[in-house]
Amino acid sequence: MIMACIIAIGKLSKDNYDSWKLQIEAILVKNDHWNFVTGAEQKPEVNGDADNATAVAKWISDDQKAKAHIVLSIYPSELSQIKNCKTSHELWTKQQNIYESKGLARKAKLLKQLLFTKMTDSKNMSEHINEFFMLVGKLKEIEIANDLLTILLLYSIPESYENFRIAIESRDELPSPETLKIKLIEEANARKDKEILTFHDSQRALYSKKKKYERHRINESRQPNSDGRRNRNNNQKFKLKCNYCGIFGHKASICRKKQENKNMRLNNNKSFKNNSAMLAETNETKQKVTFNYALLTRKEMFSALIPT
Repeated sequence: MIMACIIAIGKLSKDNYDSWKLQIEAILVKNDHWNFVTGAEQKPEVNGDADNATAVAKWISDDQKAKAHIVLSIYPSELSQIKNCKTSHELWTKQQNIYESKGLARKAKLLKQLLFTKMTDSKNMSEHINEFFMLVGKLKEIEIANDLLTILLLYSIPESYENFRIAIESRDELPSPETLKIKLIEEANARKDKEILTFHDSQRALYSKKKKYERHRINESRQPNSDGRRNRNNNQKFKLKCNYCGIFGHKASICRKKQENKNMRLNNNKSFKNNSAMLAETNETKQKVTFNYALLTRKEMFSALIPT
């Protein structure tokens, strides 16, 4: 059970000492080992008495358990700095000296982080506020005025909260940082609910559009095709392949190319018949002219032989 808790809080690294410290402290308190870590539970003086020996052994056992909890919650890369510590109190003090520097450089670094902490639109508001106030807690030695904290928090939120920011600034008095924290969370939750409603509305609109399109397709499939028959499956026509031209999308009975070729043949046959008729008529005319000319010639010859 203890191992599960230690794994859940995340192991100590260079970047998470403050959050790790709070959580490991809670685990040690829960298991009655915190007093060994702080030094409040001192090791009994050894005097050779049997009861004293039992008390000393119990103290050593409990202290080593407290130390084990701490060691198991530290990344291996950080263990080299504490490998020579004998007791849990010595280990805890060494960590404080390493990670909890109280110098001006640390304060300047934390103050810079606080000033430049900015929330993105994709980030959770509660998570951002927790990080902001964690930095404020680290700077508790620097007494930052509440109005300044309110302004810093107000300008750490995204530009999409501009109207909210203007509404807060237009008041006669700025709210306290705690009050602003509550209002920001309420505003973020209200926006989230609105986004959910907008998403549901868009889904309903999309569903309605889809149903409308399906009704249109059904109505369209009931309309007769160019061959006068109903197309009961509108999708089927896109799977058909014409046996005449080899193109997908229609049948040979309604193939446009086939109809064009058929019309061309009919026109060619009609043109051939017309030309044949004209040729026959021309030949007949020529024969009549030749025959009439021959008759006229013979008539003139007979007329010349008959005496006048």
